[in-house]
Amino acid sequence: MRKRSLAMLLLGTASLSSVPASGRSGTSSASTRWLHGPAPDLLFGCGGLYLLIFVALALSGPAAMTWLPEGLLPLLAIFVLAPHYGATLVRVYEQRESRRRYAFFAVGITALLVFGFSISLYHYALGSFLVTIYIDWNSWHYAGQNYGLAIMFLKRRGVLVTPMTKRLFYASFVLSSFLAIVAMNGVGPEALYGPSLPRDGAKSIGMAYRFMPLGISDPIQGILMISGLAAYGACVLTSLVLLMRRGTLADIAPALALVFTQSLWFVVPVAARYWDLFGGFLPLSGRDSRYTFMWIAFGHGIQYLWVTSYYAKKAGSYPGTGRYLLRCLFAGSMIWNLPGLVVVSLAIGSVAYTEGVALLLAAVVNLHHFVLDGAIWKLRDDGIGRVLLRALSQPRAGVASDERARWGLRAGLAVLGCLSLGLSLTDMWEREFGFRRAGKSGDVERMEQAALRLDWIGRGDASQRRRLALLARSRGDDDKALSELERSLAISNHPKAHFEKGHILADRGDWRGAALSYEAAYAIDDYPLKLIHKLANASLEIGRPARAQEVLIEGLRHHPRHPVLVKQLREANRQLSAAAAD
Repeated sequence: MRKRSLAMLLLGTASLSSVPASGRSGTSSASTRWLHGPAPDLLFGCGGLYLLIFVALALSGPAAMTWLPEGLLPLLAIFVLAPHYGATLVRVYEQRESRRRYAFFAVGITALLVFGFSISLYHYALGSFLVTIYIDWNSWHYAGQNYGLAIMFLKRRGVLVTPMTKRLFYASFVLSSFLAIVAMNGVGPEALYGPSLPRDGAKSIGMAYRFMPLGISDPIQGILMISGLAAYGACVLTSLVLLMRRGTLADIAPALALVFTQSLWFVVPVAARYWDLFGGFLPLSGRDSRYTFMWIAFGHGIQYLWVTSYYAKKAGSYPGTGRYLLRCLFAGSMIWNLPGLVVVSLAIGSVAYTEGVALLLAAVVNLHHFVLDGAIWKLRDDGIGRVLLRALSQPRAGVASDERARWGLRAGLAVLGCLSLGLSLTDMWEREFGFRRAGKSGDVERMEQAALRLDWIGRGDASQRRRLALLARSRGDDDKALSELERSLAISNHPKAHFEKGHILADRGDWRGAALSYEAAYAIDDYPLKLIHKLANASLEIGRPARAQEVLIEGLRHHPRHPVLVKQLREANRQLSAAAAD
């Protein structure tokens, strides 16, 4: 009994909740102050788990990326992030009453996004626009969730949040998102709070879709960052002082923890990366920002499952923790995998899954998630408020009808869920263990097997085929190398594949074929020095000095006075002069 009393005192639940506080709207019992309980709420709902991860990353440093490499993070994403998307789908589509209530969003907005996705498979500019909206919106989605949960905890504790306090508190979360958006939209974008986008060279090559920053100039960006950070600090401090006047430290502790979590997710990393602070400090390093962001995303996903599972339980539609999470996992896996499977199977559009469809799908799935979340999680909604603010159960509508739903439909959805989950697991396993790790150990046969299996599920990777071509060439098997390069080009028209193909043909003495391959690479990217040199050389070999001269003059604009290009240009000019003399 003594231990229990001590624990409750430390967590500020029973003893402090019964003490009247000046300005409080009322008292609340220990049972209504938390959702699942003090420990799970602080750990999963208020960001305590991410704080532990942050400390672990800070203490381990780069070693963390060795024992848990980026290639394994998709496994966590499958079992954490996919269910968090699925939880929204279950919340909206499972019950007839919800489908009717949110029909505009569940049907109308969904149809609009599906239409946008379909058009973007052919019009890349629209796809890039959707990707840009998603990445810019992403930080606010996280901030909005933290703000909503903070307000929920304050109201459950009976803390009176005045309109002024609420505006200042809300502004602090808006400003934290604003800082991230400003940092991402400069001339040289800082860490992107979104998917792992390619880092391109002198000329854009790679994904069909890309993030398009606004290009805020450095002086304007600096002013916005400094003023935004100052305003953020003022809003946080002022709102917390005002909240302390209305409740005890124990009353506002969860909200305070969520403010800290929000700053640790966005404000601190953005400021550190913008001003190049703590460069070697893993959680804040700009070099490893995509790795760190995945952990932030996991914290957000766990937080979402924590609150949605509570709501589902109290709303009367909870089948038990295991079955609920499995439903969410299946639903999330389906929305992430089935559209891509349809696109690949029906050969819709001209973009391969790994070359753009996956990124476009991520944008559309997230935009759908953002819109639905904005519609269904409003604390002022009476049904939501009854469950999240007053710990009351919400009557379940249409139970009898939904319970009598056809088992065939449920079985079909379960099969589709299993198929979708299998696709995700196969993709992750073959990339990490079948290709990357096999490559480190030199197991070429296993790498080829992994590439083939990824082809089978419609997720063939052009870069993997290029690597297999280089390995075949190193073994002297040029026929195998050419075959792999053709497979690579079937997936993506990348200049590196054309260049390597030209190199093999040149070594064989097929200068005409080599010139064609180099020309194909040059049409995509005319900057690389080696490509300019090889194309000019092949053009001279097949008796086209005029083409060689044209390529070399353009090449010297990119690489002024480069001796190799200058020497080749002299030879091209000599051949042209000789041809004119004849």
